[in-house]
Amino acid sequence: MRHGPNVWTPSRRTRRTPRHPGPCRSFSIPTSARTGGTGQRLSPRDTNFAAGRPVLLATRHRPAPGKEEEHMVANTRSAVRVGGSSGLVLAAMLLSGCAAPASGGSSVPAAPTGRAEAPARVTSPPGASRTAAPVTYPADGGNRWRGAAAEVTAPHGTGRLLRYRVGMERDIQGLPVTQFAAEVSRTLNHPQGWTADGRLRLRRVGWDQPSDFTIYLATPGTRDVLCQDTPDGYTSCRTGDRVVLNVARWVNGVPGYGASLATYHAYMVNHEVGHRLGHGHELCPGRGQPAPVMQQQTLGLHGCTANAAPYLDGERYTGPSGAYDDPVPPRDHSRMG
Repeated sequence: MRHGPNVWTPSRRTRRTPRHPGPCRSFSIPTSARTGGTGQRLSPRDTNFAAGRPVLLATRHRPAPGKEEEHMVANTRSAVRVGGSSGLVLAAMLLSGCAAPASGGSSVPAAPTGRAEAPARVTSPPGASRTAAPVTYPADGGNRWRGAAAEVTAPHGTGRLLRYRVGMERDIQGLPVTQFAAEVSRTLNHPQGWTADGRLRLRRVGWDQPSDFTIYLATPGTRDVLCQDTPDGYTSCRTGDRVVLNVARWVNGVPGYGASLATYHAYMVNHEVGHRLGHGHELCPGRGQPAPVMQQQTLGLHGCTANAAPYLDGERYTGPSGAYDDPVPPRDHSRMG
């Protein structure tokens, strides 16, 4: 089943919602299907010098692969006199924080058995979804994962509760798992999302906690391993309790979608989670109408307009059951810096 930040009030207007990334934990899940992916260990120090002028000393603590980096910066100025001449030293210390990695189970998507100490919470100013650096990824990842921590706020209501985990493949760089998880949760908690009628509650739990399904952000090659369908390296999928989002679509979107990348992110999440909730594919109900979220919008809109919302105007928005025989574009290759 192919297909899914969140700035969306689809069909008629767009509303911006603030970002509130939460803490992260980092784990690895080795599998029999794929090995490696340990990442490259970087030097803990990167010091630059400029002779005869103010000197900038930057100490960058690089966590071991699998740890999420969040930095605090402190600046200190002091005058130094050497041999009758003075210079200005500007020191910047960058400290990173997050949980230490814990070893996981022997297969995906089994949760790791170890626990990590509670990480520090990180928040960022409200605004549209964004990344601080270009997101890069290989064509084939190592099938090892960074796991997000649980949501701080429990969902309201008395509807059926489903718990989900969020993980991001370690080989994906430039996108903190905290940011990805926060965007997923904003989508699933949106007033036009799957919980709009009050009969369902969705809550993100920690990577090492029991869950009903897991949302993965995977490289194109790992997407094929997890989806266990016709390998295409292009689409996303849901199989069993795995909701697999292809990082190539998350970063690049699709041509001709006609809406922002943020809206497309929300579509990816809602479409694939919709499959996990038991919904099948749907068709465009009429030219110029919003596409149902269960339409395979990644492969074509067929006269409809882009839409990421399961509910419009307070009602469940659907189209006729069915799927188009659209060709799947060629698989994506790596995007490396």
